[in-house]
Amino acid sequence: MKSLRLFAFAFAALVLTSALSWAGDPTGTWKFKVQTPKGRTLDATLVLKLENGNLTGEISNAAGTTAISEAKFTDDQLSFTVVRKVRRREVTTHYTGKLEGDTIKGSIEAEARAKTATMVWDAARQK
Repeated sequence: MKSLRLFAFAFAALVLTSALSWAGDPTGTWKFKVQTPKGRTLDATLVLKLENGNLTGEISNAAGTTAISEAKFTDDQLSFTVVRKVRRREVTTHYTGKLEGDTIKGSIEAEARAKTATMVWDAARQK
């Protein structure tokens, strides 16, 4: 009976370890382009780090480099917010996406002057 319990415990640990290894990891440097509602194309670089369940990072584009906030990563779904000053106005941008291997696909909602613009982003992990 004791060996049966030991076997069951070892099997459960193996299954749990395997399940955790299937979960994606967004850690890395990601490049993407965004088509704005006015037709401009913006290049961006996103650096993410997942450590102990906490997602942190920063995003860089023509407006500069800004830390992400309110970042979450669960079941290959990620979300974060970027707040920056653009021409003396605060612009809040919300990103959501799904991690699939070395790509993140999702949407961006930018809020400025009481208006919201929705854009698509498709990022590729840099190797």
